[in-house]
Amino acid sequence: MIKDTGPSISKMLLSDTIKYLPATIVNATAILFMLPVLTKLFDKHAYGNYSIAVSGYNFFQIIASTWISATLIRFVSGETNIQEKKIINSTIYKLTLYSTLVIVSLFVLVVIATKSSYNPQLSMLMLIVPLLIISNNLMLIPIQISRANRNINIYTIISVTKVLAPIILGLYISKELMSNDITGMMIGSVIVYWALVIIAYKYFIDGREAPDIKLYDHNWSKRLINYGLPLVPSVLMVQVLDMADRFIVAKYYGTTDAGVFTANYIIASLPIDFIVTLLTGAAAPLIVSVFENNGRHKTEEFLETITRIYIIICAPVYTILCLQSNEIVTLFTNKEYISGTKIIPYVSLGAVLLGLQWIAQRGMILANNTRLILIIYFIAGAVNLIANILLIPTFGYAAAGWTTFGSYLILLLLIVLGSSKFLTLRIPVKTVARVIVSCIIVGLIIHNVNDIRNQPLMFNLLLKTALGALVYVLTLYISGERVFKKV
Repeated sequence: MIKDTGPSISKMLLSDTIKYLPATIVNATAILFMLPVLTKLFDKHAYGNYSIAVSGYNFFQIIASTWISATLIRFVSGETNIQEKKIINSTIYKLTLYSTLVIVSLFVLVVIATKSSYNPQLSMLMLIVPLLIISNNLMLIPIQISRANRNINIYTIISVTKVLAPIILGLYISKELMSNDITGMMIGSVIVYWALVIIAYKYFIDGREAPDIKLYDHNWSKRLINYGLPLVPSVLMVQVLDMADRFIVAKYYGTTDAGVFTANYIIASLPIDFIVTLLTGAAAPLIVSVFENNGRHKTEEFLETITRIYIIICAPVYTILCLQSNEIVTLFTNKEYISGTKIIPYVSLGAVLLGLQWIAQRGMILANNTRLILIIYFIAGAVNLIANILLIPTFGYAAAGWTTFGSYLILLLLIVLGSSKFLTLRIPVKTVARVIVSCIIVGLIIHNVNDIRNQPLMFNLLLKTALGALVYVLTLYISGERVFKKV
């Protein structure tokens, strides 16, 4: 039990963040590795097909799975009775089976309704997606049980395997067995996911907490549904915010432009997503514990510390992404994708705002007021969708970058306003001012540093990044900012 937010909880946050680091690094590195591999081994048309199929998979599986993650963290993290945990896990397991069946059926109906617009390769990819959705959702339960119990070693083993094994197997199938067909990448994922489902349930769940469908509890079911169900349309709106633009781009400009947009979108958002995943993975169970045992005031102090760390880490990353966008895109794809770098400043800043809204959202999550989250996400998602439909046909995929930033800004403002009744998000104004000044200095220096001739692109990029990081840390220190003074 956590009794305060002093050194003990701060050390736990730092310790858990470090423990989550391997899985998070592997995930981010794998995505960065996949981008140049896919864009260089396969043509833009094939990559466009793959990105559309993966986007469809992400859209539907997240609708089915995100409420599972949020519900497990919310109720299992604060539960100390082992038998009660088993009942909760068993109830969520059965609800997961039902929700997965509904989502897969919906996906199949959408594919049937839109199949006339698919080319043969895209049609094959879409046929594989339901198998991925089912296996991912079943795998999610042991992953989130380990996370809720702060059993980070098990979480890391499953997460790392889930990321690395499909890449290795998928590349082998694509290159050796399917004559360079990108469909093999998705087939590899299916094989690995189903193998992990079997292994995870047999070896990685404590038998005392393992789901048993016979222990399904109707009362817990109603409670979990009341909490989790409003998150489903909320997550749907998140996916509208995150993915609808690439489908609209594909409709008006083809899958090639959709692939260019997607590649730049990944580069813009991945580094920020890495920070968000790392920090929230460690913080989410701790926030629940602090709130349950210490109340509102201590929880707000803890959230302020998290906000401060998040801003300090994200700001220089955003600065480097904006200044070095052409070099980064060339390094991880090829020069054909540079035309899409114009979206990077907007998408990356939108990703920063999305991370901030996660912190601000804790008030409504802890108060179990998920219906308000639904309303807010619906407003932001509707704004994004309407803006994309109106602007993309005229301005191209650049407009999708603008709408991403604008929609996430609206989302953050509404979340802060909605959560203020339950928990107030305290913005460390002095820290923000110091960070802005430091980033301006970093930007001026990097902008005026010339590349060293006859050196590889990566060498110059790493040199400027290292120089920027050093200048940033020194200017923050000189200004009086101490990154870990409250941790």
